[in-house]
Amino acid sequence: MVLNTGSCKDKCEDSSDDDDDDEELANTVEKVPIDDMVKMCDQLIAGLEQCSFISEQEIMAIYSIKERLLRQKPMLMRELTLEEAFKTATYHSAETVYV
Repeated sequence: MVLNTGSCKDKCEDSSDDDDDDEELANTVEKVPIDDMVKMCDQLIAGLEQCSFISEQEIMAIYSIKERLLRQKPMLMRELTLEEAFKTATYHSAETVYV
C-alpha cells in the first residue's frame, strides 16, 4: 500500500532543479515489459515467503497479479503479430502500386 504523505504541489515547490524533475517524469512514463514484471513478482513472492508477518492470503494476491500478467502476454503478442501483418500487407500493396 502506498501512503500519500503530502501533496504533489508541495513536493514540486520544494524542488530546486526543474530539469532533473522532467527527466524523472520521462523515466516513469516508460513501459515495463511484462516479462520483467513477472520476474519482479517471482522475486517479491520469494522474499515475502521468508517473512513471518506476511499472510498467505497477501502472497496469493501477488500470485494473482502474476497470473493476470501472464494471461495478458499472449494478447499483446497477438496484437503485435496483427500490427506486423498489417504493416507487411501495407508495404506489399505499396510496392505493387509503384511497380
